[in-house]
Amino acid sequence: MRDDVTPIQYVIEAAKLKYKYASIPIFLIGVSFISQMAFKIDEMKYLALPGIILYLFVNLMLRVYRTLPEAEAGIVSPINGRVEKVEKNGNTTEIYIKKGLLAKIDVRASIADSVNVTDNGFESGKVSFRVINGNFKKFESRSEKRSAALGFFFFSGRACLEIRNCGDLEVKTGDRLVSGVSVITKGKDEI
Repeated sequence: MRDDVTPIQYVIEAAKLKYKYASIPIFLIGVSFISQMAFKIDEMKYLALPGIILYLFVNLMLRVYRTLPEAEAGIVSPINGRVEKVEKNGNTTEIYIKKGLLAKIDVRASIADSVNVTDNGFESGKVSFRVINGNFKKFESRSEKRSAALGFFFFSGRACLEIRNCGDLEVKTGDRLVSGVSVITKGKDEI
């Protein structure tokens, strides 16, 4: 297992986001408890149920991989999701990925190369990744490691992974991808 690709500050940032979004359900549960105990208002106990459900939803939605298995040589998936469509245009291959609402939120470098992170994705000499619709927050501006955490992709959305001079694809439409683990194409990942 490699925990060098997910520095502790990313895990702390994810925890801060959980607390920020979980403050409302925690408040609902607190109000329910206090009104039940202090004021004997029996109807307020039903306020705790939506609070608990919302709290569980927030915890499921804002998950991050802390450690990853060693990735094979080649290009790996930058996000969690399903392959929606694969298009070949000359010497480039575009892979459209749909991220679900409860999929883990981490965005990872797809290639062991100099990766420049932009406001809506990243790019290197061979690979570029862009968020088509969704909310992307970057942490790093550059990375040299494959599977290194680059930022968060919140909620659901679509993204496109463009690979130039792509070899044989290991994925097809409908495949489930795991960020930093699922191999898109094997072989050498140098330019």
